[in-house]
Order: sequence, then C-alpha cells, then structure tokens
Amino acid sequence: AKSAAIVFGFSDEDKVTLLAAVTDDLVRKGLKAGDIVKKIAPVIDGGGGGKAQMAQAGGKNPERIDDALAKAAEIIKEKLAG
Repeated sequence: AKSAAIVFGFSDEDKVTLLAAVTDDLVRKGLKAGDIVKKIAPVIDGGGGGKAQMAQAGGKNPERIDDALAKAAEIIKEKLAG
C-alpha cells in the first residue's frame, strides 16, 4: 500500500469546500486529516473537522483556496519531517 495525504479544494460561487484524506500509515505517524482542515479552514473564512483519515471544511472566501492548500502542504511536510 502506498502512503498518501491528499488535500483539495473547490468553489461554487461564494462557497468553498476543502477535503483532506490521509492513509492509515501516516495517521499512525501523527498526521490526521481532521487536524489539517481545522488549521486551514480559517484561511478561507470557514471551519471544519472530521476523522483522522478523512475530513472536510467549508468557507466563504474562494479567493484564498490556493493559500489554504499551500498551508496544508506546509503542515503535511512539517509533520512528516518531524
């Protein structure tokens, strides 16, 4: 099985949805999808949460999707490097 941490976002007019998924082996290393979305949701003026393997967030600022995804990448890199 391959390791993966995936975060993506999309917008529909003025609403934003972010989704995160993390494989079980990375969850065991401390990387949790719920933690990722809780940290990046404020970037899109929203909130969210979920389980260790899968989580989602909603927000109201579609212009900041790229910023939220960049922050997610930083969080993932830091956690896996640590």
